[in-house]
Amino acid sequence: MIIEFSKDLKKEKIYANGHELVQVLGQKINLSKNRTALNKKLIGTIKNPVLVTDLYAMAKQLKNNIVRDTIFALYQSYPRITQYNKVSVWWDPLRHKDVWCPSIDTILFARALNKIIKNSRYFKSVLEIGCGSGFLGKYIASTFTNIKKVVFVDINPFAILCAKDNTKEFHIKKEFFTQRWQNIKKGEKYDLIICNPPYLPRPRSVDKNSYEGISLMREIILFGKNHLNEGGSIVINYSSLCEKDAKNFIKQSGLKSRLLVKMKVPLKVLPVLNNKDWMKFLYKKTGLKKEPRQGYIYWQTLNIVELKNDKKI
Repeated sequence: MIIEFSKDLKKEKIYANGHELVQVLGQKINLSKNRTALNKKLIGTIKNPVLVTDLYAMAKQLKNNIVRDTIFALYQSYPRITQYNKVSVWWDPLRHKDVWCPSIDTILFARALNKIIKNSRYFKSVLEIGCGSGFLGKYIASTFTNIKKVVFVDINPFAILCAKDNTKEFHIKKEFFTQRWQNIKKGEKYDLIICNPPYLPRPRSVDKNSYEGISLMREIILFGKNHLNEGGSIVINYSSLCEKDAKNFIKQSGLKSRLLVKMKVPLKVLPVLNNKDWMKFLYKKTGLKKEPRQGYIYWQTLNIVELKNDKKI
């Protein structure tokens, strides 16, 4: 399955490819002779999706039940390829355990990076913290012309495996570390630090996992500048559900903030939605409320911002 987003995120095209052409579409293809993703067939196009897997939009827009059911079947097929602006990664949950396939926040983050590409001549070294599938690090390496080095960091070894799987073709210097970001060597600095961290406040998150809730976001905003070269940037994502905290962290850091892009999306994290204590916490702490529309009850706004020491940002 290939999921391809337009550059403005207004269209999402869904293709069948590889073994799916035989198993789902019933085509007669000798896969032993041709296994490339070039063998693909467009199944359907979703307009104005608000999620990578926007089931409501699919059900509403795809009136042909064969097309709709085919797409639903493809979402159960792996590997899955996600593509934006000619950059793609593949993901297989059996190989890349507990790794998130690129979500709408990942694609929005890539779109935000387009806003700083005009300054890319200043960016030669990149650090991606919590790299997941490696999509964002790969996106930068593919679109920023002067990149010489990309460092991928994640606490999940399978995320590092996924990032390695997806960056084999790059000849620039790559480094991969399964570690906490605080273990980055003191004095090691980069031109660009990117992080798409957890951004949903959670009760007692530090007690359960220091990287759940918004603690990682806090650490990157407050201390990431210690690993920035002069003139460097941090690009990070935060939700409207933690906006007050995020802006307070930015103020404490002394960094100047510039909003790159924002997008209102559904809150669709089932372990949150099905956790009564967590939802009660969000109601009380963030002012979360029901906003039923477009098939979803709860919504949040994702904000991708650039942080710099530069007063002229």
